[in-house]
Amino acid sequence: MREGFPTRFRRRLGLSDSVKRMAELLKSGATMLQETCPDCHVPLFRFRGEVSCPQCGRKVILVKSDEEIQEVTALPILVNVEETVLLKIKEINEELKEAKTAAKLQQVSALLSIWLDVLQKVRNVKYKASKAT
Repeated sequence: MREGFPTRFRRRLGLSDSVKRMAELLKSGATMLQETCPDCHVPLFRFRGEVSCPQCGRKVILVKSDEEIQEVTALPILVNVEETVLLKIKEINEELKEAKTAAKLQQVSALLSIWLDVLQKVRNVKYKASKAT
């Protein structure tokens, strides 16, 4: 950026803060990458094994193939599914506490058994997905 470029324009564009952050990252040993942020198009930096944007703070995962994209996106989805299943198990646990008849206990226990099986399968798939990345 030129010395004569008015400061008010640099501030309006938000450039002075991001340039300062980039300089701080470089001073602390980060590497500036040739890839840019998909949101704000500022160069990405790798620091301590993580790639992020100094301007918007977004964490970025760099991939080389469509297969890697599927592997990387699968894990967060599985975490979300696991959380949903755990919420269902919690709901069923409350129903189990309130069950008064043998028929209701049997019905709720069967549901609990199904959801526990689903939880185990999700965790198995999540474990395999995490080992693949």
